[in-house]
Amino acid sequence: LTPAELFPQIECPVLLAAPIPPGMAAQPDAWQIEKQKQVAEAEKLLTNGQVVWFPETIHDVPWQRPESLANAITNFMMIDSTT
Repeated sequence: LTPAELFPQIECPVLLAAPIPPGMAAQPDAWQIEKQKQVAEAEKLLTNGQVVWFPETIHDVPWQRPESLANAITNFMMIDSTT
């Protein structure tokens, strides 16, 4: 099964931390545009999903943006606990 086939089956809250490599926020290339489409599709398919984008960040979000990621997780947990 592909992730797209599995996403609708996930019932727990999901936070997707999506990096945007340097320069790609202002002028995305074809790869970045496709990535953004795939992430948007994943967010649609998840029943309880949220995406947080991290501009100027490579693949290692926890290493490059630990405080921003911690804040995103905290905010996500707070939102989810109120539902």
